[in-house]
Amino acid sequence: MSSTIRNGTIRNGQLATKSFLDFSPELFLDCSDVSTMTKDGGNLVSILGDKSGHGRDAIQNNPSFKFTYTPASINGESVLVGTSDFMVTSLNIDPATNPVVTLVFAYEWNDLGNAYLYGNDNGGFDRFGVLKSPAAPNGGISDGGGNVAVPGLGIASTVQVVWIEIQDGVASGSKVYVNKVLNTVYTENNAAPGATSTAIGAINLVGSNSFSGKLGTVLSFFRILSEIDRRWITNKLINKWGIT
Repeated sequence: MSSTIRNGTIRNGQLATKSFLDFSPELFLDCSDVSTMTKDGGNLVSILGDKSGHGRDAIQNNPSFKFTYTPASINGESVLVGTSDFMVTSLNIDPATNPVVTLVFAYEWNDLGNAYLYGNDNGGFDRFGVLKSPAAPNGGISDGGGNVAVPGLGIASTVQVVWIEIQDGVASGSKVYVNKVLNTVYTENNAAPGATSTAIGAINLVGSNSFSGKLGTVLSFFRILSEIDRRWITNKLINKWGIT
């Protein structure tokens, strides 16, 4: 049995350091933890293990789209470096199954053209995050019928933590925070059914408009966290990745 307290968790009568796992994520990809990876001699990563315990590993079998494990790249922490690369996880963000989803990313994007942070697109306006596209040149989020501008997503060559809360059908119920600051409030109206897996670093499962830059951490929850929990997780990521 364990019980959460302000600065940690009591496990077996001992104070354990509080961690992301104490918040029961649905997905936890830690690009700084080489022990979770399957990679080749050139550090190309085919599997990035999901630390949440749900087995939603991020996978890429095509060498042309594999991220490269790169030690001590941001604030002394290791990352995955991509040059038009992406991975696919079985995380299901389809609104019919999970109308409420929180997505958290720590990353640094390099502007080499149109690119997406994540997506489950299969042809309709489902769910995806835009770093740069003709419809959202400075970043955006799909809202079920188009793109809502979110300039904080598309800031190139800058390490940042982006927190995305999505509630389908709730007026002004979806929010984007960038480095703790509320950036955008919007309404997702009946988003179209999408793929039941999610691309990390692309709009869809075949890797269209994939990611170039450095990927640090990915977290997801099928709920909206409290403000206290959001701030704790964001602060932890900001400190880890040296964001000032």
